[in-house]
Amino acid sequence: MQRGRKRILLSLAVLLATLVLGPVAADDPPSAPDPRVKPGEKFKLSFPSLPKDRHGNTSEMEISIPKEYTPSRYHPLCVFMGGADGSSSAGSAASLADPDKFILAGMPYPMGANNASQSNMVGNFPVMWAYHKKMLEELHKVVPNINPDFRVLAGFSNGGHCIDGELGLGVADFFNVFILADGGGAKDSPKYRPARGCYMFVCWGEKSPAKGYVPGVAAKAAKAGMKVKTMEMKGEGHSFDAENMAKAKEWIETEVVPELTREMLARAKKAKSRNPEEALAAIQGMRLLVGEDDEKIEKQVEKILDGIDKVARKELDKIKPALTEDATSPKRKAAESDLRDFIEKYQGLKVADEAKELLEPGPAKEEEKEEDKEKKKETE
Repeated sequence: MQRGRKRILLSLAVLLATLVLGPVAADDPPSAPDPRVKPGEKFKLSFPSLPKDRHGNTSEMEISIPKEYTPSRYHPLCVFMGGADGSSSAGSAASLADPDKFILAGMPYPMGANNASQSNMVGNFPVMWAYHKKMLEELHKVVPNINPDFRVLAGFSNGGHCIDGELGLGVADFFNVFILADGGGAKDSPKYRPARGCYMFVCWGEKSPAKGYVPGVAAKAAKAGMKVKTMEMKGEGHSFDAENMAKAKEWIETEVVPELTREMLARAKKAKSRNPEEALAAIQGMRLLVGEDDEKIEKQVEKILDGIDKVARKELDKIKPALTEDATSPKRKAAESDLRDFIEKYQGLKVADEAKELLEPGPAKEEEKEEDKEKKKETE
């Protein structure tokens, strides 16, 4: 009896602690969509199980959700890593990517992963990568619709050193576009893994001490198969100011986006039959970036959408018969649930609008019903 009472008291204590302390820390995978992932929201993921950051604080990652966010399409990602001791702030990423369209984030550096020969520089890259990999895995769990074809990692100074070191350890599994500003080129950074299909923008200050070694990063990237753009920041020392950030952003918009558009179209074309939901997310994600004005692209898009429509209508045909059942029957209720899932899955397509009418008849249908009632009355 005493044991049972203790168990009950312990359960109540755990429940009370959960209510008081709030949700489980980000180290535990979410069991449901995170309620913070809403258009225009900004929040932090906390990682108490990881080493503290270089400021001695619990490691965090700030996430900014775009104003045009919707879970039914892919959104591009831009993560920024700052200079010196770094920061978890996503603010600098907004200078490189449109905050209305991109998911933005900031990643700090762990305490004790410094370069052995220069204490203010990051350098223990295996430790750095284990730390950042954990953060990036959690980010993808919390925000599951990150565009697999468009993920930017940018870094200034120590951020550039960090990217340079982690390109030999697996960071290209999470990103395909890299910006290194006056950082990178350390002697102890590992050789890059093959990275075909990736892009890199490398810049350095005309008067910066890094001018002697940062350009070497471009050669490593090209050897790994990346498409590389280099730029010397005229009149600048060790900095990455607003003007040069704007040039990096212009590179993304005018050179990278057109290239990646083909990747997104290819993904959608491949997935239209086996995974129409993925294909639709890719199309909508691409349109978010390039609009619908390019006739050549839109012709390809229309063909893909036609293929998705055919698959969708077959699914709808399987749901429809059960909708004729009595309103209280389990089959009818299950069909209505399937129909709601169908509408969410194919949101934005005409077939989804047609499905809505099956679930909730529109005004026109209601008027028809009223007319039928009136006719019956007249005949009676």
